[in-house]
Amino acid sequence: MTWKSFIRSFQLTCLVFSLLCCSVSGSLADMLIPGSQIPQFTLPAPESPQVQSYLGLKTMEPFSLSDVRSKLVVVEFLSAT
Repeated sequence: MTWKSFIRSFQLTCLVFSLLCCSVSGSLADMLIPGSQIPQFTLPAPESPQVQSYLGLKTMEPFSLSDVRSKLVVVEFLSAT
């Protein structure tokens, strides 16, 4: 893994984490078990054209994870309780 791809992976992880913290309400993490599919939810529009391009989104509108063009999308749910 090159330094540039590591930085991009880290940026995407931070973006998804921050978007999930801001837009998912309730205790979604409590409802999930390993290996299950997460429910559909919408994330806010990308903050910049660079983020839009990085995620492979066609528009600067709110999006769901299925809109991200990638072979793998890692979502980490954290609970403060």
